[in-house]
Amino acid sequence: NWKRVLSMVLVAHSGSLLAAGLKNGGFEALYQPAPVSKGSKGIVTGSIADGWRDNSNWADVSVDYGPETRGAHRGTAQRITVSRFQSGAVQLVQTADVTQGQSYRFRLWARGTAGHSFQLTVQRAAPPYRTLVTETFSLAAEWKEVEAAFLARETAPVLLMIRATRATTFYVDDAQWEHLNQLNSN
Repeated sequence: NWKRVLSMVLVAHSGSLLAAGLKNGGFEALYQPAPVSKGSKGIVTGSIADGWRDNSNWADVSVDYGPETRGAHRGTAQRITVSRFQSGAVQLVQTADVTQGQSYRFRLWARGTAGHSFQLTVQRAAPPYRTLVTETFSLAAEWKEVEAAFLARETAPVLLMIRATRATTFYVDDAQWEHLNQLNSN
């Protein structure tokens, strides 16, 4: 029975190592000022957790980011306030890599205005900007865990995206990026 216990420990340990591939999934540590976008439609303000970046300046939106400690899932959460939405999408992103034939899962905890929604999307990071998976989730006042899983059909860098396509305020925390084939092989 010691082999079974050792196997369970290895699986749990490998899961934490793989999740560590996501930089600052807890939205802790330093918050950097959002980059100023000149000559574009998007208005992006506030501060974004280190390891993440905004990819909304191409869209016709106004978004403000900031840290949220009161009522965070754990530690500090990232607040995303979309005050104006005309077209495009608000996108908070981080880059990762996928390998053809491997399975992956992007998950996090979220809360916000009940009846509003947001998306988890994984998309190629370079042209053609093909979407590999997108899932839409309804927000609630209390924290809930959501995920988007998929099988990679090609080897490529991807954008892990937290997206909003309407005016709303929501919070995200404790994100993980998991390579499922590695988790299951232990």
